[in-house]
Amino acid sequence: MENQEYIEYLKNLFQREIHIIKDGKALRKGKLQLFSIDNFHITFKLVAAKNPDKVKTFEVPYPFKMYMHDGALVFDYKLKTFSNGDDELLIKAKKIKSCDKSKFYDTELVIKPVDEL
Repeated sequence: MENQEYIEYLKNLFQREIHIIKDGKALRKGKLQLFSIDNFHITFKLVAAKNPDKVKTFEVPYPFKMYMHDGALVFDYKLKTFSNGDDELLIKAKKIKSCDKSKFYDTELVIKPVDEL
């Protein structure tokens, strides 16, 4: 899929309850009110079910790869994807000091509507 198709998928999630999941745990839950894509980040504005008057902002770095899996959009931050088969680059990337690592380091983020969980 092209990036435009992923943007259309996100647009179809407007005003729907979504879960943003990492390692099988929901990082954020809420109704998708807005998203924007800037240079290196994707920002989501979510309205929590518990407090509908409050809009929460959740910003994630732009992934190395995006793909669809089981009706969900997956943001792939895996080092293997980043290295694209270059074993030397993969080894160097794994040697990055832990204080420099993002919470998305070598993982995947799943964005899924609640009605498809």
